[in-house]
Amino acid sequence: MISTILLAMLLQQAPAAAPSAPPTDDAISTAKEMVEAKLRDPYSAQWRNLRAFQHTDGSLIVCGEVNAKNAYGGYVGFDGFVYWNGKLTMPDESTPIVAPHQRNFVKLLCSGKP
Repeated sequence: MISTILLAMLLQQAPAAAPSAPPTDDAISTAKEMVEAKLRDPYSAQWRNLRAFQHTDGSLIVCGEVNAKNAYGGYVGFDGFVYWNGKLTMPDESTPIVAPHQRNFVKLLCSGKP
């Protein structure tokens, strides 16, 4: 009888199942996968300033910076990116006319406070 009562008390105090990852964690993981798909050497990716915040329309925006190796094996320096509504924006050096505008978009969108 006492063992049954103790077992019932222990079951009441058992922790609940671990909660699933918050949507921001999922969004950051998805954004990193999208960025890595564009990198020449995705395993060399170094990340900083990663954050996700909610836009006024309710969608999640992920901002961050990535540094990765180029074709010569050297790191090129951190550059910003935005992942929003399933689309990735990051400067594309193969289009030098567009890259500065992409950088400005990233800075503008990611400079706000969450």
